[in-house]
Amino acid sequence: MYMIAKAILPSVSLLALSLPTPVLAQAGTSAAPDQPAEPQADDVVVIGIRASIEASLRQKRKSDMVSEVITAQDIGKFPDKNVADSLGRLTGVNVVTGSAAAGGFGENQSVSIRGTDPELNLTLLDGHSLATGDWFVLDQANGGRSFNFSMFPSEIVGSLEVYKSAQADIPEGGIGGTINVHSRMPLDLPSGTVNVTAQQAYNDLSDTWKPQVSAIASWKNASGTLGLLAAGFYEARSFRRDGQELLGYATQEDFNGTGKTVAYPALIGAAYFTQERIRKGGTVTLQGKPSDTLEVVATGLYTRMSANNANANSMAWTSKLVQDNSTPGTPGYALGDYTTAEYQGITYLTSAAWSASGAGGLPAFGRVQDDIFRTAFSSTFNGTLDATWRPADGLTAHGTVGYTKGRGETTSSSAWESYWSTGMSYAFRGKHAEVTYPGLPNDPTSAAYLDN
Repeated sequence: MYMIAKAILPSVSLLALSLPTPVLAQAGTSAAPDQPAEPQADDVVVIGIRASIEASLRQKRKSDMVSEVITAQDIGKFPDKNVADSLGRLTGVNVVTGSAAAGGFGENQSVSIRGTDPELNLTLLDGHSLATGDWFVLDQANGGRSFNFSMFPSEIVGSLEVYKSAQADIPEGGIGGTINVHSRMPLDLPSGTVNVTAQQAYNDLSDTWKPQVSAIASWKNASGTLGLLAAGFYEARSFRRDGQELLGYATQEDFNGTGKTVAYPALIGAAYFTQERIRKGGTVTLQGKPSDTLEVVATGLYTRMSANNANANSMAWTSKLVQDNSTPGTPGYALGDYTTAEYQGITYLTSAAWSASGAGGLPAFGRVQDDIFRTAFSSTFNGTLDATWRPADGLTAHGTVGYTKGRGETTSSSAWESYWSTGMSYAFRGKHAEVTYPGLPNDPTSAAYLDN
């Protein structure tokens, strides 16, 4: 995927200019010989990154646990698409492009901390639990602690903190670690701050351009005791994924009358997956500091991603051919040449070929195709209220209340499966299997459609 990004951001530079000083000759004196003019210095542009580094180090230093921190200023220096991209820049954090069930896509989705499964990590928003849902049907029933960060653009984040050790005031449940997403606070920004980011993404497989836009606006009163921040985002994506998958292995006793038990790939699929994603949502933060000892913060977040998709999978039906068409003397016998290989005491069927029809003219069903069309979405809502009172040094009272809800639904699913009476041959070549269908019919009426 090729990405073009444009951002409207304020910038400040420091220019140091060195100007020549004119020299005047006194009256009545001989003229001084011409002196070569002093060279004029080039403009010097000073760019500093120390402040952002110091902010991250300061936050880590104040923490009572082992943690990693990245601030909004650091996040803005990189072309991150979502929070998972930003978290991947921290030590000990690895990004994952998809779940084991869904496979990978063009955007990072979840993170692994210190090598643990993403399902074993906990995600918080300003210290509150954050619920999420999954759009993929196989993940909707097996959700864990992992958060779907593809729902969350990086531009609306104030800072990200990863806790790698436990602490009493951090909710339990993160085995690998806990991620705390800190929102931007209006009293930390100049009043009237407006930040707009616009990007255009090109996907070469789907051959489409899609937009991504986010905006932040912040206000606070003159005394700095009350502030309001609002942020919104919209993103569209068109995905296409081409891949080959082996859907499990099976075994067959007395294969081809040899008396050997062989293991073989049950199905070899050529999957063609397409998806249209639209992500939109926003956040609102109201912050008040009526005195130096009292602070009240109310936040609201809603994000929703529609993820309608289609999956066409043309599969070599090895299990059907092995079970029905590989026993000598049976009416459907259609097996031709084949090869096997031994590995760790197991005999694998590394290549095989079946004709389109077996003995007695019975058809050999060598191909099965699944076509599935789903409309799906995932969403997250989160609302919190925090109050902190510091009546004296060393004494702090903190109260908090929150509500969060995550949804992941497949609202409709249409599918059909067709069986094709064609021969099939396959052979493993390195990491992939080469599959051919000799005698593949060109007439679609030759396929028996089931589950239509």
